Amino acid sequence: MISDQKYEFYHRDIIQCIRALYGNPELAPFLAHAPEKHYTAPDKKSRIYSEMHTGKWWWKTQVSLNIQL
Repeated sequence: MISDQKYEFYHRDIIQCIRALYGNPELAPFLAHAPEKHYTAPDKKSRIYSEMHTGKWWWKTQVSLNIQL
């Protein structure tokens, strides 16, 4: 109880969640394993950020881990 209010808290085992996601072949086309850069035009002057794997953070993390893209 917090401030005389009750809250319901739901949780799941993260390993089971990952196994369920990666073990489902129907979800395979929607899983991203590497960062991507999307642009508005072929001149690549303006980027589009739409999903987590299109953001700068993912690129910076991959570089910091020294993972080849």
